[in-house]
Amino acid sequence: MAPTVKFDFAGADAFVSEKHIQHYKERAEHGCGLICVEATAVTPGGRFGRNHMGLWSDEFIEGHAQIAKVCHDAGAPVIIQLNHAGRDSAPDLGEQIAPSAVPTRDENVLAEGDPVEITKH
Repeated sequence: MAPTVKFDFAGADAFVSEKHIQHYKERAEHGCGLICVEATAVTPGGRFGRNHMGLWSDEFIEGHAQIAKVCHDAGAPVIIQLNHAGRDSAPDLGEQIAPSAVPTRDENVLAEGDPVEITKH
């Protein structure tokens, strides 16, 4: 199962919710051979939005362990997609950090007044 982000499942605290656990459990019970848990932010400011699931401190381990347990109990191996949204991170969560100043395909995610210089080669 490819990772799909469930933005309406996590709260602003970015913790795994019961909805997450049930979602992945159902997929495992219905025969997924391998489950890749959705894009999971590695920093608070690297999230797509406030309801993006996170894993940037040990406080998050218990919830992720519950996902792994329900998947394993149903016979499905599980992996996680670690993620940093880069230029696509929500501007209201802090400074957008990316490997270049080139804007994303959707320039609407940039914060107002965010300086962007594009150099053509």
